Amino acid sequence: MFYLVFFLVLIVLAVLCRSFYEITHFVIKRYEFQNKAVLGLVKILYISDLHENCFGKENERLVQTVLREKPDCIIIGGDLIIGKEKKVKTDVGLEFLKKIEKICPVLYNFGNHETRVCETDKFQSYLEEVKKLDIVLLNNKGIHLNFKGTKIYFWGIELGKECYKKGEYIVGENPFLEAKEDEIKVLIAHNPNFLKEYAEWQPDYVFSGHNHGGIVRLPVINGVISTDKRFFPKYSYGVYRENQTAMILSGGAGAHTIKFRLFNESEIVAVQITEDTRNKKL
Repeated sequence: MFYLVFFLVLIVLAVLCRSFYEITHFVIKRYEFQNKAVLGLVKILYISDLHENCFGKENERLVQTVLREKPDCIIIGGDLIIGKEKKVKTDVGLEFLKKIEKICPVLYNFGNHETRVCETDKFQSYLEEVKKLDIVLLNNKGIHLNFKGTKIYFWGIELGKECYKKGEYIVGENPFLEAKEDEIKVLIAHNPNFLKEYAEWQPDYVFSGHNHGGIVRLPVINGVISTDKRFFPKYSYGVYRENQTAMILSGGAGAHTIKFRLFNESEIVAVQITEDTRNKKL
């Protein structure tokens, strides 16, 4: 009996040590797509669900990684902060934005943590500071950007609280009617669970997060539980396709409340979109 208890204690300690490592370290997950509208190459760095996580003193490890990647554009996909009714923490997220604002265009779209506490004094103070920075807030707004001839129209949708609590979502007017014919269409939508609805707007790419990769990831099964406590979520991590739309779903760069990840390292996502030369006339 002693040996059994001792063995179980070792397993628990090993799991806790592994989880601590995965929360305090991050990897770069890389994806590559081809698109006929691209001239050369566009590199997008995507950071979602940081939740005030700090990698090294003043997030220096994360900042240095962003600098080394030399992205054309940075997308902050929501939940940069911790936003709860009794706890709103924004200091780490704000300092991170200050350190990356001049690297390249930075687009910030809110997640459920920002939306949930948007009316609090703490968040309003945070928002005032963010607006002083060279950061583009994309909550239900769009922006046209040109990267050395490659034109991209980004639209960020701020989903309502009911989308997270009740899973209710009504498809609104297509925001990509504002996109030009030669533009790549990118949607930033924190909640991945509405991919079918997003695909009705026919974006080329959707950037999502929220489910933290399923928190625990297992072979074949993939993500075990979503952040809204649903087992084996349909969308947990990776690339999903619906018609012509590809959704890039980040496993997230942090955790909150119960800080636990297993076989699911914290990550930032580097997406390269290169020129599609197939069927191109010589």
